[in-house]
Amino acid sequence: MNKKLIVIALMAASSFCAHANPFNDYLFASKEDVYQTELPDFSDMNVVGSWFEEAQFRVSSGSPVDDIGIQDDYLSYEVRVRPKAWGQKQLEEEILILRQQQGENNSQKQFEFSLQNRYLRVLDYLGKYHSNRHLEALADVLKRERRLLKSQVRHRQFNPKKLLDTESKLGQVKDRLALNKKQLKVIQAQFGMASGDKETNDFLKSQVQLSEIRSTLSVSGDIDQVSADVLGAQLQLQLSQTEQQLSKKKQQFGINLLKFEYSDKKDDEIAFQVGVNIPLGESFDDKENIYDIYEAKAALNENISKRKYVLSEIKQEIIWLAGKFELEEKQVERTKKYLQKKYIKKNPLLVISLQKKGVNFQQNKVSAHQKAIILYVKYLALSGALAEPPLRNWIQQGKPILSLVD
Repeated sequence: MNKKLIVIALMAASSFCAHANPFNDYLFASKEDVYQTELPDFSDMNVVGSWFEEAQFRVSSGSPVDDIGIQDDYLSYEVRVRPKAWGQKQLEEEILILRQQQGENNSQKQFEFSLQNRYLRVLDYLGKYHSNRHLEALADVLKRERRLLKSQVRHRQFNPKKLLDTESKLGQVKDRLALNKKQLKVIQAQFGMASGDKETNDFLKSQVQLSEIRSTLSVSGDIDQVSADVLGAQLQLQLSQTEQQLSKKKQQFGINLLKFEYSDKKDDEIAFQVGVNIPLGESFDDKENIYDIYEAKAALNENISKRKYVLSEIKQEIIWLAGKFELEEKQVERTKKYLQKKYIKKNPLLVISLQKKGVNFQQNKVSAHQKAIILYVKYLALSGALAEPPLRNWIQQGKPILSLVD
């Protein structure tokens, strides 16, 4: 019992921690982007509508002149009903259910699109934030290089061109850094953050690692979940097939007319008529329904094939980026080792050169990581997992829950 309470407490804490972060709040609010369209009433039809196609009540009057014995005026009353074919009611109910599911799936498709866009906005912001870190680190190295070069003005090894190039690069980096900071402030305001540095750094510390991404992809069968696009194609095929069955039911042998007539002539007259439907084979509507099913099947197969292909391509690209990340990481570590060597420490310009390379290697490493996460989000969206309840933050370690679904 105690273990269960501990698990529940941990889940609640995980959910709270995820929701307390402004990025998680932003992802959690993705349903606000969905345009809410009220679905039509797909509830069951009334009793009369369930069993009868149509009903009519007719009244006619006449003043016959040929027969003096008949009263001058008379009225005739007629009731006509067209009953539905056997099994038609059930198929119509199935169609209404499919229409309901299509409406719900369209809302889910909008939600998936909104959620993916919000993930990509967050990742775009984090990419810009990383870029600023790189520019700040590069500016710091260039400043030290400038100081070093200026200190050599009176020495024989002074290189004025190198100093000019360093000054130019430093100016460009500062300009880019100032522009990026302005852009970041605008995005931070959208996320509801004052400065954003603390929140962003905290989030980056818990950002999903490539090892976790690869682990998730390795156990994924690509088709474990069904995205809204695939489900929409499946529902359209089911609808076309059910409509074909309905068309055949309407044409089958059976009663399709009941008529009751009463006339108040000199002698009351009552008449009863039954109409029977006679099948004449396949009609034009049947051929149209067959083609609709063919189109629906083709659309579903194309959707599934394209989905499998894109998922496979994304997975391979992530694997390639993971390899690039490891390569850049080795370069960063190798550069750090070089900087510890005595003969390099004795050469300040060589130290500066290696530090600049180290900054670029670090940026390449981070860039590979960020690109892999972007592809990971697209993979999850295409596979249908991104919007699966309970909503999770897939770009944070451990995939913390964003909301607990009742």
